[in-house]
Amino acid sequence: MENLGALCGARMPGSSRSVVAFRQFMVASWKEAMTMRIDPGAQWCAHFENALAELVALAFSSITHEAQAVELGSVLMQTVDAQLHDPDLGVDTLAFQLGLSRRTIQMGFAKMNTTATAFIRARRLSRSADLLAQTSEATVTAIAFECGFNDAAYFTRCFTRHYGVPPTAWRQAAR
Repeated sequence: MENLGALCGARMPGSSRSVVAFRQFMVASWKEAMTMRIDPGAQWCAHFENALAELVALAFSSITHEAQAVELGSVLMQTVDAQLHDPDLGVDTLAFQLGLSRRTIQMGFAKMNTTATAFIRARRLSRSADLLAQTSEATVTAIAFECGFNDAAYFTRCFTRHYGVPPTAWRQAAR
């Protein structure tokens, strides 16, 4: 196993199939060892060690996959935040920039319980809310365009739906 040291102390999800199989194997092996009245022999021990090593690798692989999903989510969030100004930002753009498939990008957002479109819109709205509160020089339309919205009316509808007040009221309340 690669990077075994990095996995030491890592939490193993008890609901994972591989972890359940590992636990059942260990319990059954312990019970069997406690009832053995004779020496199992070198061959039995070697087979046991091999099976144990395979089950440990399988159990840790579920942690590795979860860590990769968390890492992908972090990369996706950083990339989206850096590209919010791009009105064409979407799955295709992210896939191209990160050198991943569309499906991998979609699955990365699914692991975060969202879609690329919903996530990007929420991040744009969050950034626009911050800008509206921080500055009174820029117009609402300028902030909408700066945050990647192509249409000021669509921005206002999304903002109002998300925050419950239109952007101008948000800005006034922030003062």
